Amino acid sequence: PIRYSVPIWQSLNDAVLYAVIGQMLSVSASASIINRLYKNLGSADNILQWVQKNCYKKGPVMGVSQRKRKALKAWSLYAADSGGRWRNWKSMPLKEYRNEICSIWGFGRWSADMIAIFHLGRMDVWPETDAGIQKTSKLVFGTANYSKIKKMISGRETVMALYLWELINKNLLRHFKDSNDG
Repeated sequence: PIRYSVPIWQSLNDAVLYAVIGQMLSVSASASIINRLYKNLGSADNILQWVQKNCYKKGPVMGVSQRKRKALKAWSLYAADSGGRWRNWKSMPLKEYRNEICSIWGFGRWSADMIAIFHLGRMDVWPETDAGIQKTSKLVFGTANYSKIKKMISGRETVMALYLWELINKNLLRHFKDSNDG
């Protein structure tokens, strides 16, 4: 069975924290930083308050880069000033949702997709900017081009992404390499 069940993050602030810290880091590196933050500060809300006080310090603080602290501060400002627009994210058309997230400093398509999958539980998300998805798509589908893959997975994008990540998590990619080489 696959290891994920969605949604896995209970609060939006948890989701934002995991998405920002996880940008451009391995799962184990981001987990180490996040665990340290929760151990020392207790909750996502406390971490976001800590970010407000430490946003402009130079270099990493508790493993969090200045850019990531700035992105988390931008999230806090957005959440306070948006009039609760984030409450509509689950029902927004995907393109509009992504545009909304990407309007927040430090948030890109990957962050938007991780929040959509793992907090909102959306089933219409194909995280094509994720390096693992790109790699496994080439092996499984013979391409990472979403317009070609979409024909095969339309309506099941998130489920397929979860399965592709499981191929990585369970170290099963070697089976595809062997079958494609021979």
